[in-house]
Order: sequence, then structure tokens, then C-alpha cells
Amino acid sequence: MPNFLLEDESQLKLAIDKIGFPLIIKPYDFGGSGGVIVAFNEKEAIEGLRQAKELIAKYKQSFKIQGDKYLIEEYISSKEEVSVEVLCGKNFYKSLCVSEKYLSDDPYFSEMAHLVPSHRQNDYALNDLAHKACKALGIDRGIAHVEIKIKEGKFYLIEVGARTGGDGIMEQIENAFEFNPYYLHIASYLGVDLSNFKIPKPKRTSSIAFLKAKAGKIKKINLPREFPKELTSIKITTSIGNESVVPKDWSTREGVVEFAWENHFFKEKTNLPIDLANTLSEQIFELE
Repeated sequence: MPNFLLEDESQLKLAIDKIGFPLIIKPYDFGGSGGVIVAFNEKEAIEGLRQAKELIAKYKQSFKIQGDKYLIEEYISSKEEVSVEVLCGKNFYKSLCVSEKYLSDDPYFSEMAHLVPSHRQNDYALNDLAHKACKALGIDRGIAHVEIKIKEGKFYLIEVGARTGGDGIMEQIENAFEFNPYYLHIASYLGVDLSNFKIPKPKRTSSIAFLKAKAGKIKKINLPREFPKELTSIKITTSIGNESVVPKDWSTREGVVEFAWENHFFKEKTNLPIDLANTLSEQIFELE
């Protein structure tokens, strides 16, 4: 997939000439969809880069990042996206889990829910691509987080991190498969040979989703009239008087919920995590 590493704002025109429109602007060393935005013309690209730089300036000290480079990439127009958590070793790669991802609307790409295991859990070509990406980058220990877009049956590698997945994905894997991926990650870095680790079959489907109020000032936070039977936890992360904005990244959420479906596995993508979270959000958050 074509890309351009932008180190100075003056290079934006070169990036546009190479990538064309639409294109993605993505901070090089950040996460949580922060500063990731799609641009369809030069004006939007200039504004998108400005927004990304403004966000990085706000958080780079807290997250201990350089925040001085940006990836300009081809835009793959698809809401179908998964992440593959790959256990890496000196001579092996094992897919621990394929997670289904749910994204907010353009021009932003806030991750609004994750579900494990995805119905693509045993897709050989998908897992093979993730393994080859880790090998090509020389990742030979720990868990790697590989993000892949899917459009018209084709796989597009969009991101690889030599780290565990965020947003509670590791906890959902533990809930679904009943093993602790953080143990494997740490053990690998301590030199434990995990080549014979056998990935257990999942016991259930597990999901984490994020509560999102409509745009406006939050006037009241209500107790839901009823809780879905699949709900296992709920946490409100906002307060009365706070402003709710469109979902841009991890920082624009109002809460988090978790769900579990015992002994049930979806055979195709389901919208249940989003639908359940949206229903709860409508009941909980009252706006001025």
C-alpha cells in the first residue's frame, strides 16, 4: 500500500503527489486512532495535518513520544477491519486471536468496539499475512498487534505494532479463551520457549464497546431502564457538564461496556456490540 513518511509540513505537497486523494493522515508513533483522519482534497489535507499536530502537541509529553513524523497513506474505503494478535518467536508465529473491529464514521476512525473471536478466526490467508508482516519486520518475541482492512475480499495491511493490542482487547481474549495473553508476552521477553504453546478453543464470544453520547453538553446521567442479558460490566467515564463531541479517537468516549455470549460464536459480522452500546448510551446520557 503506497505511503509517505512526512517529517515536515512543507513535504505535504510531495506526499499528495505520490499518494493522491483520498489519503490518510496518521501520526507515526501514536495510537488510539488519535490524529488519524481522511482527506479528500488539499484543503482537507492541510486542515487534517493541522488537527493531527495539535492533538500530538497536547499529548506527546504524557505518552512520552517524539510526535514529529506523520504517515500519509492510501485510503482504503471499507468499514471491514480486524486485528490479529500474533505470538512471535525466533522460528515461529502463532495467531492467538482475530478481533473484529468497529469504527466510527469518516473522516475519523475511532474504534467503537472490539469482538473476539472474529468469524475470520481461522482464515488462513488473513493469519498468514499477519505472520509474514511480523517476520518481515524482524519481530521475534512477544505479542504483535497487526491491523488489516478488508475490501472486496482483499486484505490490506495497515499497521503493525510490536506490542499487545490496546482498548481492552487482551482482556477480551482472556475472557473468551481463558488464558492470559500478557503472561505470554512477558514470558517471551524473559526468554521462555513458547513454540509448543497450544492455543485453546474459545469458550465464549467476548466484546468491549464504548458508550457515546450525542454531541452537546451532558445535563444528566441516568441509570438504564434495563440491562442487556449479555452485559458483564459498565463504566461511565464522563461527568455532568462535560461536552460530548463526535467520536474522533479514544479521548471522545463517555464510557465502556463489556458483553459475553456463552458458548456462542458468530458466523458473520454482527452489529450487536454497537447496537447494545448505542441503546445504553441513549438511556444513560441526557443532553441540554
